[in-house]
Amino acid sequence: MKKIFCLLVLLGSTVSAFAQVPVEESQYQPTLITTKYFGPYAFLVPDFLEGRVNDRISATLSGDYVMGRLAGSDKKDHTGALSFEVNVPLWSDRVSLTVWGEMHEWYKDNPAVREMRRVDPKYPLSDHDAGSVYFSLNMLVLKERQYAPSFAIRAATLTATGDNYEQARHFDAPGYFFDLSAGKSLYFGEHSELRASLSAGFLCWQIDRGTQNDAFLFGAKLSYSNSLIKVSAEYGQYNGREHIADSPKSVKFRCDFKAGRLYPFLYAQYGLEDWPFTQFRAGLRFEL
Repeated sequence: MKKIFCLLVLLGSTVSAFAQVPVEESQYQPTLITTKYFGPYAFLVPDFLEGRVNDRISATLSGDYVMGRLAGSDKKDHTGALSFEVNVPLWSDRVSLTVWGEMHEWYKDNPAVREMRRVDPKYPLSDHDAGSVYFSLNMLVLKERQYAPSFAIRAATLTATGDNYEQARHFDAPGYFFDLSAGKSLYFGEHSELRASLSAGFLCWQIDRGTQNDAFLFGAKLSYSNSLIKVSAEYGQYNGREHIADSPKSVKFRCDFKAGRLYPFLYAQYGLEDWPFTQFRAGLRFEL
């Protein structure tokens, strides 16, 4: 517990050190290195934990289709991608390492979208590239009690693996975030569970003046599961300090089916603000 307390103090000190400071227009114009003016995988609002840590080895492979809405309903852009996730418990069932991201994407833009993203027209409208990869360390701080929620913390890094910065697909810059989540369950019988959770944290990414954009991260999630299925709905957002097109908000829906060690799932995400995309995903998770 002493080590966990020290870690929480360190995280709290980091938040204070990187407190949001609004950017004054007199200093410089906003960079627009944001999710609104890049491809759908530039720096997604992360899927949140539920105050829990996955204590099993698991591997997930999925296929995505993303429809852009930046230029209006008659001029959509399209992205297809292969995504993955691998989770490995470490020295305890309370700690795990997760690696996830977009292995490869294929996209088709249009001139109106390219103009809004300030992309040189010399680049082709259709292409493919490598995607962004994340690493996170997840730790269960407190287990759930009869009247108390469970708590989990996560520290994650966005690697600069994404290609095609010049075509406004990925930031091609590092970033990171950490969050604290709390969750509490109500049980209806042996296998039926209703769970509510909240998450809050800090997120930042490098922008093109040798500085970083800092953001507060927030999310809420409600899920129901039984012996055959798990369904969930989630709201998430982060708010950048430039306050122009850097505060993405989205809602996410997911349905997992249980078939032994295999978990087929369907997933959808709809951007409400500063993430002008609609995402659909179908995948398969395998657990040991």
